[in-house]
Amino acid sequence: MKTRAIMLKLIAVIFIAAVEVHTVPAQIPPATHARILKLEDERNLNNGELEKLLENASPNTRARAALAIGRIGDKSGTNGLIVLFRNEKIDAVRVMTAFALGEMEDQAAIDALQSAIDNSRESFELRARSAEAMGKILSVPSNIESTGKTGIERLNESIIKLLPLPSAMLPPQQRDLTGLLITALMRIRSASSVEPLTLQLKSRNPEIRSQAANALSRLRLPIATSVPALIKSLSDADEDARANAARALGVTRDKSAVDPLIAGLSDN
Repeated sequence: MKTRAIMLKLIAVIFIAAVEVHTVPAQIPPATHARILKLEDERNLNNGELEKLLENASPNTRARAALAIGRIGDKSGTNGLIVLFRNEKIDAVRVMTAFALGEMEDQAAIDALQSAIDNSRESFELRARSAEAMGKILSVPSNIESTGKTGIERLNESIIKLLPLPSAMLPPQQRDLTGLLITALMRIRSASSVEPLTLQLKSRNPEIRSQAANALSRLRLPIATSVPALIKSLSDADEDARANAARALGVTRDKSAVDPLIAGLSDN
Protein backbone atom coordinates (compact mmCIF):
# COMPACT_ATOMS: atom_id res chain seq x y z
CA MET A 1 0.00 0.00 0.00
CA LYS A 2 2.85 2.33 0.87
CA THR A 3 4.56 1.61 -2.45
CA ARG A 4 1.27 2.21 -4.30
CA ALA A 5 0.80 5.55 -2.53
CA ILE A 6 4.32 6.62 -3.46
CA MET A 7 3.72 5.63 -7.11
CA LEU A 8 0.45 7.59 -7.26
CA LYS A 9 2.17 10.63 -5.77
CA LEU A 10 5.00 10.33 -8.31
CA ILE A 11 2.52 10.09 -11.18
CA ALA A 12 0.75 13.20 -9.87
CA VAL A 13 4.04 15.11 -9.71
CA ILE A 14 4.96 14.05 -13.26
CA PHE A 15 1.49 15.10 -14.51
CA ILE A 16 1.73 18.54 -12.86
CA ALA A 17 5.22 19.03 -14.32
CA ALA A 18 3.97 18.12 -17.79
CA VAL A 19 1.12 20.64 -17.51
CA GLU A 20 3.53 23.33 -16.36
CA VAL A 21 5.90 22.65 -19.26
CA HIS A 22 3.10 23.16 -21.77
CA THR A 23 1.55 26.14 -20.03
CA VAL A 24 2.55 29.53 -21.41
CA PRO A 25 1.65 33.04 -20.27
CA ALA A 26 -1.87 33.89 -21.38
CA GLN A 27 -1.36 37.64 -21.54
CA ILE A 28 1.24 39.81 -23.24
CA PRO A 29 3.45 41.52 -20.66
CA PRO A 30 2.52 45.23 -20.66
CA ALA A 31 6.05 46.39 -21.51
CA THR A 32 6.22 43.97 -24.46
CA HIS A 33 2.79 45.01 -25.69
CA ALA A 34 3.74 48.68 -25.50
CA ARG A 35 6.92 47.98 -27.44
CA ILE A 36 5.03 46.14 -30.19
CA LEU A 37 2.56 49.01 -30.49
CA LYS A 38 5.40 51.54 -30.70
CA LEU A 39 7.21 49.67 -33.47
CA GLU A 40 3.93 49.11 -35.33
CA ASP A 41 3.12 52.82 -35.12
CA GLU A 42 6.61 53.69 -36.37
CA ARG A 43 6.34 51.09 -39.18
CA ASN A 44 9.63 49.69 -37.98
CA LEU A 45 10.77 46.05 -37.66
CA ASN A 46 13.86 47.40 -35.88
CA ASN A 47 16.44 45.02 -37.33
CA GLY A 48 14.62 41.84 -36.39
CA GLU A 49 13.24 42.86 -32.99
CA LEU A 50 9.65 42.10 -33.99
CA GLU A 51 10.62 38.88 -35.80
CA LYS A 52 12.33 37.69 -32.63
CA LEU A 53 9.02 38.01 -30.80
CA LEU A 54 7.59 35.41 -33.17
CA GLU A 55 9.61 32.92 -31.08
CA ASN A 56 8.28 34.19 -27.73
CA ALA A 57 6.92 31.67 -25.21
CA SER A 58 3.56 33.44 -25.09
CA PRO A 59 1.20 32.57 -27.95
CA ASN A 60 -0.54 35.92 -27.54
CA THR A 61 2.78 37.69 -27.98
CA ARG A 62 3.60 35.64 -31.08
CA ALA A 63 0.20 36.40 -32.58
CA ARG A 64 0.38 40.13 -31.80
CA ALA A 65 3.91 40.40 -33.20
CA ALA A 66 2.74 38.66 -36.38
CA LEU A 67 -0.12 41.12 -36.73
CA ALA A 68 2.27 44.06 -36.25
CA ILE A 69 4.62 42.74 -38.94
CA GLY A 70 1.69 42.34 -41.33
CA ARG A 71 0.46 45.86 -40.65
CA ILE A 72 3.94 47.31 -41.14
CA GLY A 73 4.15 45.54 -44.49
CA ASP A 74 7.94 45.40 -44.73
CA LYS A 75 8.58 42.29 -46.84
CA SER A 76 11.78 41.54 -44.99
CA GLY A 77 9.45 40.21 -42.31
CA THR A 78 7.70 37.74 -44.60
CA ASN A 79 10.07 34.84 -44.01
CA GLY A 80 9.60 34.99 -40.24
CA LEU A 81 5.83 34.89 -40.69
CA ILE A 82 6.08 31.91 -43.05
CA VAL A 83 8.24 30.00 -40.57
CA LEU A 84 5.75 30.72 -37.77
CA PHE A 85 2.81 29.78 -39.99
CA ARG A 86 4.36 26.43 -40.91
CA ASN A 87 5.67 25.45 -37.47
CA GLU A 88 3.23 26.97 -34.96
CA LYS A 89 1.19 24.43 -32.96
CA ILE A 90 -1.60 26.72 -31.77
CA ASP A 91 -4.31 27.21 -34.39
CA ALA A 92 -5.30 30.71 -33.25
CA VAL A 93 -1.74 31.94 -33.73
CA ARG A 94 -1.61 30.42 -37.21
CA VAL A 95 -4.92 32.07 -38.08
CA MET A 96 -3.52 35.46 -37.10
CA THR A 97 -0.32 34.74 -39.01
CA ALA A 98 -2.33 33.89 -42.14
CA PHE A 99 -4.08 37.24 -41.83
CA ALA A 100 -0.71 38.97 -41.44
CA LEU A 101 0.63 37.25 -44.55
CA GLY A 102 -2.35 38.55 -46.48
CA GLU A 103 -1.61 42.06 -45.26
CA MET A 104 1.97 41.69 -46.53
CA GLU A 105 0.71 40.92 -50.07
CA ASP A 106 3.97 39.05 -50.67
CA GLN A 107 3.97 36.31 -53.30
CA ALA A 108 6.57 34.41 -51.28
CA ALA A 109 3.79 33.25 -48.93
CA ILE A 110 1.73 31.51 -51.62
CA ASP A 111 3.18 28.01 -51.20
CA ALA A 112 2.66 27.97 -47.42
CA LEU A 113 -0.90 29.27 -47.74
CA GLN A 114 -1.67 26.82 -50.54
CA SER A 115 -0.52 23.90 -48.38
CA ALA A 116 -2.91 24.95 -45.62
CA ILE A 117 -5.85 25.46 -47.98
CA ASP A 118 -5.39 22.00 -49.51
CA ASN A 119 -4.89 20.18 -46.20
CA SER A 120 -8.20 18.70 -45.06
CA ARG A 121 -6.74 18.08 -41.59
CA GLU A 122 -6.47 21.81 -40.97
CA SER A 123 -9.34 23.66 -39.33
CA PHE A 124 -11.87 25.29 -41.63
CA GLU A 125 -11.04 28.64 -40.03
CA LEU A 126 -7.36 28.34 -40.88
CA ARG A 127 -8.11 27.26 -44.45
CA ALA A 128 -10.57 30.11 -44.93
CA ARG A 129 -8.16 32.68 -43.49
CA SER A 130 -5.44 31.31 -45.74
CA ALA A 131 -7.78 31.72 -48.70
CA GLU A 132 -8.52 35.27 -47.61
CA ALA A 133 -4.78 35.99 -47.53
CA MET A 134 -4.34 34.38 -50.94
CA GLY A 135 -7.04 36.62 -52.36
CA LYS A 136 -5.21 39.72 -51.10
CA ILE A 137 -1.89 38.55 -52.52
CA LEU A 138 -3.33 37.68 -55.92
CA SER A 139 -5.18 40.98 -56.23
CA VAL A 140 -1.80 42.70 -56.71
CA PRO A 141 -1.11 43.05 -60.47
CA SER A 142 2.59 42.19 -60.22
CA ASN A 143 1.79 39.03 -58.25
CA ILE A 144 -0.82 38.01 -60.81
CA GLU A 145 1.70 38.37 -63.61
CA SER A 146 4.46 36.43 -61.88
CA THR A 147 2.14 33.65 -60.69
CA GLY A 148 0.84 33.07 -64.21
CA LYS A 149 -2.57 32.00 -65.44
CA THR A 150 -2.07 28.28 -64.75
CA GLY A 151 -0.90 28.92 -61.20
CA ILE A 152 -3.77 31.28 -60.48
CA GLU A 153 -6.34 28.79 -61.78
CA ARG A 154 -4.89 26.07 -59.56
CA LEU A 155 -5.05 28.33 -56.51
CA ASN A 156 -8.54 29.53 -57.38
CA GLU A 157 -9.79 25.97 -57.73
CA SER A 158 -8.48 25.13 -54.26
CA ILE A 159 -10.60 27.92 -52.80
CA ILE A 160 -13.68 26.91 -54.77
CA LYS A 161 -13.46 23.41 -53.26
CA LEU A 162 -13.92 24.91 -49.79
CA LEU A 163 -17.30 26.47 -50.61
CA PRO A 164 -20.15 24.72 -48.79
CA LEU A 165 -23.09 23.17 -50.58
CA PRO A 166 -25.90 25.71 -51.10
CA SER A 167 -28.26 23.36 -49.28
CA ALA A 168 -26.23 23.57 -46.06
CA MET A 169 -27.56 25.74 -43.24
CA LEU A 170 -24.36 27.18 -41.83
CA PRO A 171 -23.68 28.10 -38.21
CA PRO A 172 -22.63 31.76 -37.77
CA GLN A 173 -18.87 31.20 -37.72
CA GLN A 174 -18.83 29.00 -40.81
CA ARG A 175 -21.12 31.46 -42.57
CA ASP A 176 -18.71 34.31 -41.87
CA LEU A 177 -15.72 32.25 -42.97
CA THR A 178 -17.54 31.30 -46.18
CA GLY A 179 -17.87 35.02 -46.82
CA LEU A 180 -14.06 35.20 -46.74
CA LEU A 181 -13.88 32.52 -49.44
CA ILE A 182 -16.31 34.44 -51.63
CA THR A 183 -14.32 37.64 -51.16
CA ALA A 184 -11.11 35.81 -52.09
CA LEU A 185 -12.67 34.55 -55.32
CA MET A 186 -13.90 38.07 -56.08
CA ARG A 187 -10.37 39.46 -55.65
CA ILE A 188 -8.68 36.80 -57.77
CA ARG A 189 -11.16 37.45 -60.59
CA SER A 190 -11.05 34.15 -62.45
CA ALA A 191 -13.73 33.20 -64.96
CA SER A 192 -13.88 29.76 -63.33
CA SER A 193 -15.47 31.41 -60.26
CA VAL A 194 -18.63 32.52 -62.08
CA GLU A 195 -20.42 29.17 -61.89
CA PRO A 196 -19.66 28.37 -58.21
CA LEU A 197 -20.59 31.90 -57.17
CA THR A 198 -23.84 31.59 -59.10
CA LEU A 199 -24.61 28.36 -57.23
CA GLN A 200 -24.21 30.25 -53.95
CA LEU A 201 -27.18 32.43 -54.96
CA LYS A 202 -29.23 29.39 -53.90
CA SER A 203 -27.66 29.19 -50.45
CA ARG A 204 -29.99 28.74 -47.48
CA ASN A 205 -28.05 31.55 -45.80
CA PRO A 206 -29.17 35.05 -46.88
CA GLU A 207 -25.77 36.58 -46.08
CA ILE A 208 -24.09 34.14 -48.46
CA ARG A 209 -26.63 34.83 -51.22
CA SER A 210 -26.01 38.55 -50.85
CA GLN A 211 -22.23 38.18 -50.84
CA ALA A 212 -22.30 35.91 -53.88
CA ALA A 213 -24.34 38.45 -55.86
CA ASN A 214 -22.02 41.22 -54.74
CA ALA A 215 -18.99 39.19 -55.84
CA LEU A 216 -20.52 38.56 -59.26
CA SER A 217 -21.12 42.28 -59.70
CA ARG A 218 -17.46 43.04 -58.93
CA LEU A 219 -15.65 40.28 -60.82
CA ARG A 220 -15.14 42.55 -63.83
CA LEU A 221 -15.71 39.51 -66.04
CA PRO A 222 -18.57 38.34 -68.28
CA ILE A 223 -21.27 36.82 -66.07
CA ALA A 224 -23.97 36.25 -68.69
CA THR A 225 -24.52 32.68 -67.51
CA SER A 226 -25.59 34.05 -64.14
CA VAL A 227 -28.41 36.20 -65.50
CA PRO A 228 -31.32 33.73 -64.97
CA ALA A 229 -30.26 33.06 -61.38
CA LEU A 230 -29.77 36.78 -60.71
CA ILE A 231 -33.22 37.61 -62.08
CA LYS A 232 -34.67 34.98 -59.75
CA SER A 233 -32.72 36.61 -56.89
CA LEU A 234 -34.63 39.85 -57.44
CA SER A 235 -37.44 38.04 -55.58
CA ASP A 236 -35.17 36.95 -52.71
CA ALA A 237 -36.66 37.34 -49.22
CA ASP A 238 -33.50 39.18 -48.14
CA GLU A 239 -33.31 42.82 -49.23
CA ASP A 240 -29.52 42.89 -49.43
CA ALA A 241 -29.55 39.85 -51.70
CA ARG A 242 -32.14 41.56 -53.92
CA ALA A 243 -30.11 44.78 -54.06
CA ASN A 244 -26.86 43.04 -54.93
CA ALA A 245 -28.60 40.92 -57.56
CA ALA A 246 -29.92 44.12 -59.15
CA ARG A 247 -26.44 45.60 -59.19
CA ALA A 248 -24.99 42.47 -60.77
CA LEU A 249 -27.68 42.50 -63.44
CA GLY A 250 -26.73 46.06 -64.25
CA VAL A 251 -23.18 44.89 -64.88
CA THR A 252 -24.40 42.25 -67.35
CA ARG A 253 -26.28 44.81 -69.50
CA ASP A 254 -28.60 41.96 -70.44
CA LYS A 255 -31.88 43.23 -71.89
CA SER A 256 -33.81 40.32 -70.38
CA ALA A 257 -33.21 41.95 -66.99
CA VAL A 258 -34.90 45.24 -67.91
CA ASP A 259 -38.49 44.34 -67.03
CA PRO A 260 -37.59 42.55 -63.76
CA LEU A 261 -35.51 45.58 -62.75
CA ILE A 262 -38.36 47.96 -63.58
CA ALA A 263 -40.57 45.84 -61.31
CA GLY A 264 -37.91 46.24 -58.65
CA LEU A 265 -38.49 50.00 -58.61
CA SER A 266 -41.59 49.37 -56.51
CA ASP A 267 -39.75 47.16 -54.00
CA ASN A 268 -40.60 48.05 -50.44
